[in-house]
Order: sequence, then structure tokens, then C-alpha cells
Amino acid sequence: MVLTLHWTASTDNVGVIGYDVYRSVNNAPFTFVRTTSTTSFTESLLGVVKYQVRARDAAGNVSGFTAVANIVPPPCPAPQDRQPPTTPGAITLSITCALVVTLNWGASTDNVRVIGYDVYRSINNGPFTSVATTPTTSFTDSLLGIAKYQVRARDTSGNVSAFTAAVLAVPPPCPAP
Repeated sequence: MVLTLHWTASTDNVGVIGYDVYRSVNNAPFTFVRTTSTTSFTESLLGVVKYQVRARDAAGNVSGFTAVANIVPPPCPAPQDRQPPTTPGAITLSITCALVVTLNWGASTDNVRVIGYDVYRSINNGPFTSVATTPTTSFTDSLLGIAKYQVRARDTSGNVSAFTAAVLAVPPPCPAP
């Protein structure tokens, strides 16, 4: 990270020839860094730093120091999470005679945090479509025919895991009412 200081030019009856830049790193005493002939100074940021500048004229006279400029490095952005969660564990299901299907699967893990699971369904061999996102490792649905289900995990950065293997849900033979 690079820091650039700017200040207003000084005036003098003999003529300003330069500016002495002093620095204090992490509250250490101020030390001379260098003299510059311009009204700016650039260097790499070294942590929590304080600067003071004074003018120097052709006769060797120096001005008083500027007010202390306190420089604190800005917070760095958190590293981006690009790692997807692990694939959820295999789906198990149970179906009632009221044609309610309950899916359960093993929890995924992630390097940051899993925040939920996307449940996809295919009815009568149609395309898989999203039917729910749940923060838990179970889902209950009304069985609308022969269905297949698959699940994937989602983390806090929006990364998604691979899908589980699809499981088939077939309405059970139930006694007549």
C-alpha cells in the first residue's frame, strides 16, 4: 500500500529550497526520512504512521513543524471465499400414505460456513427445478407423482456444492380408505 502526503507550499524572504519529512512508526520517536523539493512525499505504508514536515530555506533556516498527520492503514477486504461446500450426504426419504415425502441428508462442511441447502425436484422425469432452500438437513414436500430429488449446499459467499445423487420417490401402495 502506497501513501502520498501533500502540503501547502511555505514562503520565505530568502526562498524555500525544500521540506524535511519526519516519520514516527507505531508511536516510536520521530526520525528524519528525507528532504524533498516538492510539496509531496510518497512511500510504502509501514503500519500506523505519523508524519511532520518543516520547510528549509537557502540560508539554512527551518520553519516549525506542521501539525502531526496520523495515518492508519485502511482495513483490508476479507479474502474472497471461492471454496464450495462439500456435497451433502446421501438423501434418505420416507413417504406417508397421505403422499407426504420427507427428505433427510447428511450435513455439508465448508471452510467458512454452510448457510443452507437448495432442494431440486423432477416430477415424472421432467427437468429438475428448485423447490426450496432450507437452513436444515431435511425437507418435507407433497408428492405429486413419481418424483426425483437432489440437494446441494450453499455457503455464505454464494458458493454451491455439487448435487447429491438423485433419489426416486414413488407413491407407496396404501390400503384403501
